[in-house]
Amino acid sequence: MTKPYKEKEITGFILHFNKPNVPNLLEFIILSRGYEDMSDMEKEEFKQYFYSINGLIQRTLDLNRSLSKTKEDIQLQIDRGKEALGRKDKSKSLLDRDQIKNQIKMLEAMLEEKDKYKDKDFLIEFDRFLATEFTDKFLEETIKDQWSRVESYYDILGQWRYIFSSVIFNNDDIPDGKFTVYRAGTKEGYSWAGNLDRAKWFYNRNEDGLVEANHNQLLKLDVTKDDVLFYYSDRTEDEYVLIPNQNKIQVIPMGEDEI
Repeated sequence: MTKPYKEKEITGFILHFNKPNVPNLLEFIILSRGYEDMSDMEKEEFKQYFYSINGLIQRTLDLNRSLSKTKEDIQLQIDRGKEALGRKDKSKSLLDRDQIKNQIKMLEAMLEEKDKYKDKDFLIEFDRFLATEFTDKFLEETIKDQWSRVESYYDILGQWRYIFSSVIFNNDDIPDGKFTVYRAGTKEGYSWAGNLDRAKWFYNRNEDGLVEANHNQLLKLDVTKDDVLFYYSDRTEDEYVLIPNQNKIQVIPMGEDEI
């Protein structure tokens, strides 16, 4: 009998996956749940996708090996990250602070597993993967956690839309009735803040040259919990993730005293 993966092992695959490619692994997990109902041609295409996923993992492993990271190297990076985190605690740069926290978490996982696994242990075994049951709860938590690591998603909006459609999120932490969310950027974006000041912070950050001027607007949108995919607060950003009705979005002219 084929031994299925444990949830911790799947999380390990994700941690060792190059961050921009994580949506591909999430999509692969979602597709695997319907493998038995696939046609022969679809199963063959899925297996080719499997080979490409392992190829992406192998390239990440090769990159890490080329950097020759010893346990001492990793510990030094962790220590430097914690020092940087201490400095960020005294600033308002929450986004940078959370990126540092995520990096420390990944490095600590690498350090813990340095002596336990060989490179081959991070390559996915096809039969074991198909034997693994991915619960809705695991998928929900994993999707939310990986979304929190996203730095840019505009080139793969459709892929994230598919990923979000794979589970029903628990929205008990979202208020009833109508409320307003805000965002700095374009109307297509999925990340919205429950706090106007937070959206203004992103607007000003974008104005510093990180985003083209025509892609940076201060926006607001009235929604209900039925419009929201999920709420995420672990990054202290009061973030609502939703696929917006662009026709209902209002542009807030910067400098207005009343919103």
